Amino acid sequence: MGDCLEPLKERLGSIVGEHAQMIDDSRLLLQNVWRVRLLPFRVIGRDDVGLVEDFPFCATMVDFRGQLGDSRCTAGGGGEGPRSALDALFSAVIRSEWRPETEAHRFVILFTDAQPCSTLHPVTADGGPDDVSEVRQVIRIRRAHPVFLAPRSPELEAIYGSYPSGRRADASKTFPLFATAEDARDYFMMDTREKRDHFARGLAHLTEPVVGCIGPCEGCLD
Repeated sequence: MGDCLEPLKERLGSIVGEHAQMIDDSRLLLQNVWRVRLLPFRVIGRDDVGLVEDFPFCATMVDFRGQLGDSRCTAGGGGEGPRSALDALFSAVIRSEWRPETEAHRFVILFTDAQPCSTLHPVTADGGPDDVSEVRQVIRIRRAHPVFLAPRSPELEAIYGSYPSGRRADASKTFPLFATAEDARDYFMMDTREKRDHFARGLAHLTEPVVGCIGPCEGCLD
């Protein structure tokens, strides 16, 4: 991610902070109604156990900014190989302590400027699922909403293409896959008002309450 990671982290912190403040100002329930966590990931095929880092869910901006500023959430040392994006998706869905689906909308948002490897790393998968079809299946079983800000690839297109439109807006229309890695990096720089506004509107649109939705209260998300 190189030069574009820090601008992306800064803008992500600002947008989440603004959304959290909006919820805090309007909520009636005396409980947290949003949570977020980061799972930084690196190059596939390495033997280190830090292939996918694992931060816990947090419900305050102080904690989330702490995750954004953690040394594990930095670019470097990855090389040019395919990234472990499928491992990150698998971990985000399976190893997250989600609230019941009647209480929260479950989003998994992927940011990457590189192609994913088409199989899962054995350290992360523990000998279990080993390809994109298994990742696609766990996303559907756990009823998570995948959102990809990433270059186009057969793996991510297969996941987007299998996810039906329904109660939540089609994420692939809100954030279509980028044509190239350069396009992804250019977007992540957030160096124009147009990009910043599109990013903010996209995240806000994904978390809007759905008319007629039976389940989570307005503003609830994981």
